Amino acid sequence: AQILIELEQFGDVKAALDEMDEGNRHKVIAGLATRLWETARINEAMAVPSSRQSNAKDSLFYLFDMADSATQLKIGDYLVEWFVGGHYEGRATAGRVSGAMAIRKVGTQAAGRLLSKAKGIVATPPDEKGRRTQVGDQLLKALALCGSPEALEFMMTLVKTPRGDTTLPKRVIGAMHFAYVEPLGMEPVAGKSLLSLSKELEAIFYDEGASATMRNDSVALLAAIGAPECIPSFTRMISYPSDQERYRWMGTQQGVRCGGTQGIQAITEALPPTVNYQRGMLSKYLWDEILELEDKKQIAIAATSLLQSKSWVARASGMELLLSLASIPSASVDVAGTIEILRGMQGDSQGLSNWWGPQKDVPKADKKKNPTMGELASNVAKSLEALALPVEGK
Repeated sequence: AQILIELEQFGDVKAALDEMDEGNRHKVIAGLATRLWETARINEAMAVPSSRQSNAKDSLFYLFDMADSATQLKIGDYLVEWFVGGHYEGRATAGRVSGAMAIRKVGTQAAGRLLSKAKGIVATPPDEKGRRTQVGDQLLKALALCGSPEALEFMMTLVKTPRGDTTLPKRVIGAMHFAYVEPLGMEPVAGKSLLSLSKELEAIFYDEGASATMRNDSVALLAAIGAPECIPSFTRMISYPSDQERYRWMGTQQGVRCGGTQGIQAITEALPPTVNYQRGMLSKYLWDEILELEDKKQIAIAATSLLQSKSWVARASGMELLLSLASIPSASVDVAGTIEILRGMQGDSQGLSNWWGPQKDVPKADKKKNPTMGELASNVAKSLEALALPVEGK
């Protein structure tokens, strides 16, 4: 097997291993891993890997999933040593298997060595001209990909104290975005480990001095946390005291996408009822996003609950959602029960003064009268009644 791999015939080796029973396969890989490491090992930290060394390292990576747990630990140590034991930025792109791929595979097993490497760079004093060694992009990606809470905490300290490197905060958040949101050719790292950083990620989004890319990446990282833990971050964003409407709509849209059906009520009720919303904006950023969710029956249950909310925004949203869902069989909307609830709301005089948005340039004959909540309930009830009527001739 070792000789075939030297001849770049790893496919033949894998085919033979696949045909073996598990016990023999594990024994062969345990011995082969040690042999490959002797070939792959780089003795000088700054030496450039040869193609032979890179090929052996790549083969260790491809054998990982076929090995037993003990050999996986051994291969993991070999891979970490190969990449982190020298100039990481140079080794990370050598061969077919990148540092990102290897660190994603071994996970937290790499955390200690990576942190030691990064902290060593940070601790290096500046040269005589005041220049500091930069923490490279590949190393930042590796710190994020290893999935270690300690590594993430260290990365956030680099955001707060970039040591004069103005590019570092953006590069750190970009590396985290790569690992947790959009890693090329790999599964994202599970986002739950980002939960402890949620307040700091929120602060980045609100920082008007941060770049647009950095702020957008921070929102995507908050969403990567997943439901239900991500929901509070977005309800805070929706109700954030600012004249920036984009905070509200970004929080609404991303909150629904992240929270799914679990977040419908919380996200909707977070919208401040003191705002005169346009129907079109609610539809674009809230209702349409909710209706894109897969479980239509759960949406209908949540929408029915919204009809009882103290918030007029939530009640109006419940009406509109149920009207859209009524014609979808899988939603199982209780049309008769909904109509009865809406009839009880027809006396609500709450005015929707901006419901149809600015109509300054709309011809007088085409202008729409902004409804009250009671009129909206009445109109939705009539539409539901029309849907419930039997079609003539059937």
